[in-house]
Amino acid sequence: MLQTLSYKSMVLDRAVMLLVVATNVAVLAHLSLQWSTFIGVLNGSLAAALLWCSFRRPATYAQHRLWPVLVMRTLICVLPFASDTVGLFPPPENFTPARQASWGLFMLLLGISWTIGPFVATFLLLPPVHHLMVQIPALVALMRRNRSVCAAFLAQHPSNAGIIDSIGSVLHAAVASVAPAAPFGPAEALGLQASQQAVCMASSAAVQVSLGLVLPTLLAWHLQSRMAASIAAHAEARQDSSMLRQHTKLCGAVATATQEFGVKALLTLSSMTLTYVVALLALA
Repeated sequence: MLQTLSYKSMVLDRAVMLLVVATNVAVLAHLSLQWSTFIGVLNGSLAAALLWCSFRRPATYAQHRLWPVLVMRTLICVLPFASDTVGLFPPPENFTPARQASWGLFMLLLGISWTIGPFVATFLLLPPVHHLMVQIPALVALMRRNRSVCAAFLAQHPSNAGIIDSIGSVLHAAVASVAPAAPFGPAEALGLQASQQAVCMASSAAVQVSLGLVLPTLLAWHLQSRMAASIAAHAEARQDSSMLRQHTKLCGAVATATQEFGVKALLTLSSMTLTYVVALLALA
């Protein structure tokens, strides 16, 4: 029965691995030989091998996918530790307000926080415990990296300081929208004298927690819960259905509590603003 769940996960696996292979080919073409090249080649080669196996040997892949997927997700999360994700993306020469906004969002999600990595990796679906075993240590490690990567981003180009100020203003407004009845405004709560380095680190931590852990976990567990319900409804062996329900108990509980997308969005926004406030106060 759990193997059947692996079969259902195979379609998502193929999509994510195809994306990983394409991304690694595109990025490695612009990199000189270094540790990031080695990690990228290893990551891309493993993804290509698993992709081939999922098409040519689907039964074998479904039966043994757990450990290769664990390795694959770990490699995706550790890639920024072996490469300069800020220097890889130099700023455009001519900054219009629209380009500056899109550039700032792109760098926050990819170059600074690497949130896109854990988000995409989550959809290489794992059992809940294994998912948290990979995702939480990766999140902690990425948050510890924020200081150095924010310093590199601020030193990269004079306009990057303005981008950080704009990101901070947006998150201040988000804090005010989530807690409008607070006895103080966001400026008084968070302090007007916070350094750009602190704002950058707090902003990065906010998106790492909300978009790298909370939102993808809610989406993945909701998807796994629906897969499990579909399998259990058509199961012939009731003992297998019982084992499947036990395996997905946490996914089902979370999916039921956050069935509406608005609940997921609210939890994501709340985790983002709370992390931003806590991180900025800790860094002040």
